[in-house]
Amino acid sequence: MDVQSSQKRLILCRHGETAFNAAGILQGSGVNGSLSELGRWQAGRLRDYLKKNNENVGLIVTSALNRARETGEIVAEAYPDAAFVVIPELAEIGWGEWEGKKDVPISTLVHAWMSGDLNARGPGGESPLEVEKRAIPKFYELLKSRLESTIVFCLHGRLLRILLASILFNSLEDMQGFQHHNCCINILTAHIRRDSPWPSESRKQLQDDPVRLLLDKDAAEGFKTKAIDDNVTVSNHGSLDALASDSDETDRVVTGVTHDTRILFTPEVLNLTSHLSRE
Repeated sequence: MDVQSSQKRLILCRHGETAFNAAGILQGSGVNGSLSELGRWQAGRLRDYLKKNNENVGLIVTSALNRARETGEIVAEAYPDAAFVVIPELAEIGWGEWEGKKDVPISTLVHAWMSGDLNARGPGGESPLEVEKRAIPKFYELLKSRLESTIVFCLHGRLLRILLASILFNSLEDMQGFQHHNCCINILTAHIRRDSPWPSESRKQLQDDPVRLLLDKDAAEGFKTKAIDDNVTVSNHGSLDALASDSDETDRVVTGVTHDTRILFTPEVLNLTSHLSRE
């Protein structure tokens, strides 16, 4: 490894289940539900898995939403000396008028995103590019300012898709390939250089190739057959007329932020859920 770089172990998790998740109701950033009994069990399994695998957690980061914060608090039971930081900018995407509802045309919105319109959003909601612009700068700021070498993030499903696609591909076009079950685990190593940017050959070896291998493995195992947000399974219904967008037909913006070329991310595992088995 490059002698001019330091490393941080990043464990990015989705929050435990809520009653809204179980009912298939969109929460976004406007519905602030707490963990259900199952969600607390899932968070406990996450906590126990990290402790059993000797993860030396020094910092736990959550959004300000109850479901993420409560998941982080349960993880913190195994790490009483770890710092605990709440970052409001790491909240879930805002679904706008769809929040608190069950039968919404989310499939139409996902289709628009997959077709390249990353400015598309539900009525009164946020687009992926808007979420990226508020979340990614805070994420980079935390990596560069904190001294802890192992950090657990307890976050949200669509936010994780946006974050992982943004930092690993510098583009949101591939965000739908990242899955996010309740209390899943994604583990990355951040390689942080002090001064000069990483050369392109290092980026390919340490970041690009490992990411593609993991995503291809997930696809082969069938993980891309369903697209889920807030545990709402995407179906084929809805009209593009229900969406708002700042794009025109010639626009194709794939990222809304400037990425720090001094940081590389090597993925170890994506969407790990074996710790949630009841067997």
